[in-house]
Amino acid sequence: MAEMLEGSLFKEREMVLEITGKDGKPSKALGVPVKLSETPGSVRTAAVGFGESTSVILTELGYSEEDEVS
Repeated sequence: MAEMLEGSLFKEREMVLEITGKDGKPSKALGVPVKLSETPGSVRTAAVGFGESTSVILTELGYSEEDEVS
């Protein structure tokens, strides 16, 4: 897997990118696999951390901080 990700095809097609996370540390991310000429996609930010959005999502679903999660 490591050899494949370092291959020239992956680099040429920008399939592995180095991005900076919220903590300022660089990390690797997968690029956009489909390349469209008129509407190209891009990776602009690092992925959120595990559980980072949980409270926002639960609030949007109508839960409050007082609700017990079991």
